[in-house]
This record gives sequence, structure tokens and C-alpha cells, in this order.
Amino acid sequence: MVPRTVLYFQLKFERRIGYGKRDSWSLHIFCDASKNAYATVIFLRSESSGQVYVKFVAAKSCISPLKKVTIPRLELLACVLGSRLAKYVVTALSLKEVPTYYWTDATVALCWIQREENWGVFVNNRVKDIRSLSKKEYWRHIPGKLNPADIASRGCTLQHLSQYGWWEGPEFLKASPEAWPKSEFSPNEELIAAEMKKKIIVDLSVKIERPERFERFSSFSKIVRVFCWMIQQEKHFHEKENSVHGLQVVRGDDDVLRVKTRIIERDDDLSFLYPILLPSKHYLTECLIREYHLKYCHAELRSRFRKEYLSQLVQKAKATCQELKVGDIVLIELENKKRVMWPMGKIEKIYSSRDGASG
Repeated sequence: MVPRTVLYFQLKFERRIGYGKRDSWSLHIFCDASKNAYATVIFLRSESSGQVYVKFVAAKSCISPLKKVTIPRLELLACVLGSRLAKYVVTALSLKEVPTYYWTDATVALCWIQREENWGVFVNNRVKDIRSLSKKEYWRHIPGKLNPADIASRGCTLQHLSQYGWWEGPEFLKASPEAWPKSEFSPNEELIAAEMKKKIIVDLSVKIERPERFERFSSFSKIVRVFCWMIQQEKHFHEKENSVHGLQVVRGDDDVLRVKTRIIERDDDLSFLYPILLPSKHYLTECLIREYHLKYCHAELRSRFRKEYLSQLVQKAKATCQELKVGDIVLIELENKKRVMWPMGKIEKIYSSRDGASG
């Protein structure tokens, strides 16, 4: 432990990261992942007086999620981390005009970034994030043994960390761009396709069967007679006339069917001029009529709904016959007027007939 501690304090690196003119600078982002962590490291390459300088700029690593994630997905997370850190460095150091190169040894993640496919939710969201921060043409493949981000994702000793491979980048960056690794690889198409968006395919097979109704008859003449009878009976199976036939039904702004009355020019509430269309034989309509009868003693009912329209509904919405008692509100029947025009009265006294019935 002592030698390693002493070695830690002997690490030295220059603060200056760029040399020469900026038109010779280039930013290189390396990404890598393992089952334990994923990381990224950034180097700045510059040229001055015929000499190439590669300097460490920034690095970042993250622990792998507790939930088990596949290695290709972790590699994609490393690419997201690299693109975000590169965006931060470019903004902080004003390097927007400096060419940027992204390197990864993950062939599957590289195909996800560069291909135009309908990926699943996880991959699609990360690819969108990467493309919003970088261009897919900037991403290149690098052999795993040349990737310096491997140190951050897998860990290393202090002695290994002190070596120039981490602080001054990979050796190939000191060569000319023509000598850099070519982005040629053979990806695992099965792993790539595993993250494509699932499609539901329905296969419908129609089976056409030969009609058997003709085989039920023994002769052609009998077939003709039966079909003639069927044609004659067809008129009895027509759909019944629409129950709202004759009414001017309109659809209101609230998407509710209403009836256009003959008094629309009257200065009154729209709910009175355009009453809601209610099914005459529906149980809900009967409950509604009964509710207003009991709550407002018929008065509010008449003010809300058109008398002509409810004349049939009121008759069908009679409450169950109950025994009358003093104080009940009743209708007084008049032979020469409709039921909706009958006046109301209050029972003050009940007389019993000889058979005991109230009247």
C-alpha cells in the first residue's frame, strides 16, 4: 500500500491542453462499458511545429444500474454519457469550430446510432438523445484493445493509471488521420434486431364454404317455390320506422342531441327552446320525470321541457300507485283538457267508501 500511495502523489500532468492554431485541433471522445460501470474520456489533439500533442481533457463514469441491463444497452448508455460530456466541454472551452470524433468498440450500439430503424422505447430514446447532441456520421468504431475508456469502465491499479495511455490518449492519435483505425466491423445482427420495435401481425385466413341450403331440397321446382316465398316475406322484416321521425333533431355545441321547437324565435332559455332528446320508453327517462315530479311538484318540469314533447313521456312515467294521505299533492282531472294542463291540488281530508277504499 505504501508504494502505491507514494506513486499517487508523483502523478504530474500539464494544465495546457492545446498547442498551435485551432484549425489543427480535434476533439476525441471514447466510450466503453462493462457489467459494473460505463464511462467516457475526452482528449484534445493538436499540432504545432510538426509535432502532435494529445492531452487529457475530461472523463466521467457511472455505476451500472442495479436492475440487470444487457451489455449492448450499457454500451449505448456510455455513448449517451460521452455525447453529453462532449457537449459540456465544447461549450465550456468554446470549441464549437473544432472537429469532433466519437469512438466506441460497441458494434451493436454503433449500429443503433447510425441506422434509421424503428427501435424500441429504451434504444429509441437514447439514440434520439445522442443524435440531438452529435451527428451520426461522427461516430466511429475502434478495436477494444485501443479504447482508453476501458480503464474507467473496468478499473485499474495506480501503477497502470500513471502510464501515458490514460493521460495522453492512445498512440494512434499521434499519427496522421489516414493511419487511424478504419470503421470496419461485422455486427451481431441478432442483437441489433432484438431491440427493434415489436410489431403485431395479424394473419386472417378466410375459409369459403360451399352453401348447403340447396342440398336440403330434392327438386329444382321446390327450390324455386321456397325462394319465392322468402322474397315475399322480405317485406315483413324491414326495419321499423325511426322513432324520431318527424322531429327536427340537432346536435348542440355540447354534443348532445336536442329537438328544435316551433318557438325558437322566443326570447327564452336555450334549454327550453332546444330540449334534450330523451328516449320515451327508457328507464332512465322515467326516473328523470319522476325525480322532477317529486322534487319540484311538476312546476319545474313544465318550465324545462316542451309540453308537446313530454305529453307522452309523463303518461308513461307514472309512479307506482301509493295510498293517498292528507297533505299529498295531486292532479285534478279535467275531461276537456290534456293531462299536462290539469291543475294541482292538496289533499285536506280523505273520505272512505263503504268497502273501505279511500276516495
